[in-house]
Amino acid sequence: MRHAQLSRRPGLDFALLREVWRKHALAFVLLMGLGTLFLLVSLVLFFRVWLSDAHHGIPLLIFLLVFGTCGLFIVGFACVSNFSSMRHYYKKGLLRQHGLNITAVITEKNREECVAELRDESRRINVDELLLTVGFRFMFAGEEREGVDIVTSEALFNTLEVGNTIPVRILPWLPQSGSIRQRALSNQLRREQRIPVDDNPRTGEPLVDGERA
Repeated sequence: MRHAQLSRRPGLDFALLREVWRKHALAFVLLMGLGTLFLLVSLVLFFRVWLSDAHHGIPLLIFLLVFGTCGLFIVGFACVSNFSSMRHYYKKGLLRQHGLNITAVITEKNREECVAELRDESRRINVDELLLTVGFRFMFAGEEREGVDIVTSEALFNTLEVGNTIPVRILPWLPQSGSIRQRALSNQLRREQRIPVDDNPRTGEPLVDGERA
């Protein structure tokens, strides 16, 4: 009975949606503006230049098609990427507000390093990123569940071992959404002097914090 009550999904949280939207609004507006500009310029050139004087030929038409396609791609990317990111951080917000704290056991650790070098005519940029993921297993409502989460601290990741018990937070109506309570785990390990302060710039920081202290 208790699990049934906990598993009841709440309604849409408009306050949380506004919070998440504010974090994404600038990037979305900039991308949409850029894509719209590409489309408008290509349409204006097509109707005002190419149609009015067919002597411009096929090369100009191809250029306009490519320019317009780039605009469509940017608009589509802005919509899809922002929707996906907002959905992710909305779920993090629901975890923060409606989540249930339980414990889980680490089943796997994965470390992926990406080192790339980007060059143009005037400069060279080195991109060095680190993706740290931890898989875990837990029991909920009499069933064994599995989850995976990205760890944003390399020091924390190096301290964890397969078989360790860690604190996680789940949505009762969506148990597979479990997320590691990294702040609580880090504070616990620091009190035990098992983990140093980590300021590795290669690991990402969340756009919206999904955990309260």
